[in-house]
Amino acid sequence: MIKNNINVKKIKVKHGKRTVVFYEHQEITIQELNFANRKENFSYIISYPPGGGKTDILAFWLSTQAINKHFKLIWICHRDFLIEQASVAFEKYAYSDIITNRESFNIRLISSRFDNPENINMSDDILIVSKDSLINKLNIIEKWANNEQIYLVIDEAHHAVAKTYKKIIDSLMKFSSKIKILGITATPIRSIEKENKLLGKIFTDGILYNVNLQNLIKKKILATPIFETCKTNIFFNENIDINAIKLMQSFDVLPEKIAFEIVNNSKRNRIIINKYLENHKKYGQTIVFAMNRTHAKVLKDLFDKHGKDYGIKADFIISGDYFTDIVNSSEENAKRIEAFKNGDINVLINVNILTEGADLPATQTVFLTRPTMSKILMIQMIGRGLRGIKAGGTSFVNIVNFVDGWKNAINWVNPETLIADGEFNRFDYEYKKSQFKLINSKILKEFAKRVDDNINTTVLEEIEFIQTIPIGMYNLKINKIEMNYQILVFSDTKISYENLIANLPNIAIKYNITENIDEVVLNEIYNECSRYFNDNMITFIKNDVFNLIKFYAIEKTAPSFYKIEDADREILNLEKYAKEIIDKDMCYKDRKQYINNLWVNEIINIYFENKEFFVSKLNTEINKIIQPDLYIKESIPTGISLNKIEELYPKYYKQIKEEVYARAVDKEGKYCCAICKKKSLRQDLFKIVSLLSEGAAVTENLILICENHK
Repeated sequence: MIKNNINVKKIKVKHGKRTVVFYEHQEITIQELNFANRKENFSYIISYPPGGGKTDILAFWLSTQAINKHFKLIWICHRDFLIEQASVAFEKYAYSDIITNRESFNIRLISSRFDNPENINMSDDILIVSKDSLINKLNIIEKWANNEQIYLVIDEAHHAVAKTYKKIIDSLMKFSSKIKILGITATPIRSIEKENKLLGKIFTDGILYNVNLQNLIKKKILATPIFETCKTNIFFNENIDINAIKLMQSFDVLPEKIAFEIVNNSKRNRIIINKYLENHKKYGQTIVFAMNRTHAKVLKDLFDKHGKDYGIKADFIISGDYFTDIVNSSEENAKRIEAFKNGDINVLINVNILTEGADLPATQTVFLTRPTMSKILMIQMIGRGLRGIKAGGTSFVNIVNFVDGWKNAINWVNPETLIADGEFNRFDYEYKKSQFKLINSKILKEFAKRVDDNINTTVLEEIEFIQTIPIGMYNLKINKIEMNYQILVFSDTKISYENLIANLPNIAIKYNITENIDEVVLNEIYNECSRYFNDNMITFIKNDVFNLIKFYAIEKTAPSFYKIEDADREILNLEKYAKEIIDKDMCYKDRKQYINNLWVNEIINIYFENKEFFVSKLNTEINKIIQPDLYIKESIPTGISLNKIEELYPKYYKQIKEEVYARAVDKEGKYCCAICKKKSLRQDLFKIVSLLSEGAAVTENLILICENHK
C-alpha cells in the first residue's frame, strides 16, 4: 500500500494527444534506442551538449517503453533539482497517444529533501532518487526490483565512476537478470584517463548517440557564444608547486591560500561587479560562477551595495556539498532559481550547483570568475547559457572570462579555445567536417569513374576499399581567379606529392615560373613533375599536377593539406561492413536497418554526402565478395536486354533486380511505380524496364513500373 505523502505522484494519463515535435538529433536517438532495445540487456551513454534535450527525449522514450509496458524504472541523480526536472519531464508525456496501455502510473521522489527509501512500495513504477539516499538502502530496492525487467538511468553519467554508483549498479544487476542501463551526459569524458577506462567498464556498449555543439548552434537549438576576455591585471605571486598543480588537475581544487587570496581581493571583486553594471543592459540575465561560498556572499553584498542604483537584484545559490557557516537549503536554492527564471533576480551567483543539468533558458550571459584546469567543469559552466531560440532561449550568449596574472605558467582552460578545439564532444562533428567538407560525392564519383575507365578489371578486383579512401587532400584555392580545386591524396601517391611539393621552389626557379605560364612551358614543367609518379599508381590524375603547378605559380607557396585520420578512414571502410552483412546472412529487412544505422554515423554521412551513392558503393563491395565475376566487365556486353542478362548472367541479373526493387521502396515498405506513383506491398505487380535503348546492365538506367504500363 502506498503511504499518503506528497512524494508519491500518481500521474493520470490524459486522454488525447500530446503534440510532440523533436529535433533531428532527438529523432535519431529514438531510432537508436529502439534498435538497442531489442537486446535483453545493454549499457549505453547518450551525449548531447548542455541544452540539447537529453532528459526530455529519454523521458518520452521511456514513457513508450518502460511505463507503457509496465516495466520498472529507476532514475539516479545527484542533485535535488535534477530529480524535480526528471519528474516534470515524465508528467509532460503522460498522454494516451504516448502511453497507450495504462490509465495512470506512480512516481516516487527520494532524497533528503523528498521521501525516504523506507517508503518505497511495490506499486511504484518510477523511482527518481539521489545516489546518496539509496546507497545504504539497497535491500529495499532488491524487494522492489523483484527480478523484473528494469530500466536504469544515470543522470550526469560522467559521475558514474564514483564508488557509490558502482555499488548501486552492481546491486541492481544482482536483483534483476534483465537490466537496461542508459547514462546521459554532456561530457562523456573525464579529466583522468583512468576514469575514462572505468566509464567504459560501466557503459560497456559505448556511446549510443552523440551530437555536437556546433551543429545545434547552427540549427539555433543552442545559442551562439560570444566570448569576452576581461583581464584583471592582478598578479598572483604565490608559487604553486607541482603537487598542488596535480591536485588541481585531478580534483579542480585550488590551494587554500590561493583561493583565499582571490576571494578576498577587493579590487578583483569590484572589477567583476563593475563589468556587469557598466554593461547590464547588454548582459541581462547573468549567471556568475564564483570561487566558493564566501566569494558568492562577497559578490552578492557588492551587487546589493552598488547595483541598487541600476535596479539590479542579485542573489546566490550554493551546493550542500560544502561545509561552512553559509548554508542554503534545497528549498531556498529552488526558489532563487525560479526567481531568476522569472526575471525577479538579474544576477544569480552560484557555487557548484548550476554546472550540471539546470534548465535556465533566460540566461543571456555567463561570468567565469573562477579559474579552472578542468575541461569538464568549463563545458558545464558555458553550457548553462546555451539555450537557443528554438529551445526557448536566446540567439547569442555572452561568455565573459576573468583572467588574472600568475607567477607560474598554469594551464587554465580557455573557454574559447575549448569550443574551437571541439572539446564539447569526444566525437566532434564539425572537426570531422573540416576534414571532409572538401570531399563530396561528385569528386568521389569522378574518381570511381576514372578508376573504372583507366585500369583493367584484374587490378580493380585486387584493390582493397581502404585504398580508395583518401588519406587527405590538398586544397588549391585562389580567390583572385576563383579557383577551388582539390587533389585527393591516396596511400600510393602520398610520398610522391610530398617530394614534388618540396621541390617546387627549385622547379619554379629552373623554369622561371610566373602567373601567366605559357602552355608549352606548362607541358615541360608537367613532364618533369610527372617523373615523381609511375604507371602503377591507379590514383594518379594528370590534371591534378597541372593545377598544382598553376597554384604554385600564383601563390608561391605549398597548398594547405587536410589529413584524414586513420581511425576515420577505417570507419569509412565499406569492405568490413560488406563482410559483416554477408557473414551474418542478413535478410532484406535487417540489411536495410543495418545500412540505415551506418548512414547515421556522422563521418559516413559527411564523407559520402549522398545516401544513394553510399548504398551503391556498399553494394559494390558486397558483390565483389560474393560475385567477383560480375566485375569482369568485358564479359557482360552493353545494350543487351534484361531477359538476355537473366539468361546468360543469372547472378548479375539477381543483383540488378534486388537493387532496382530496393531503390523503389518507400518508408512504409511499399513498392512505388516510377510513372504513376501507384504503390503496393506486392512485388509481383511491378516489373523492371530500361530508360535507354542501350546500357540495360547499368542499374542507374533502370526503373520499376506497375502492371498498368507496358
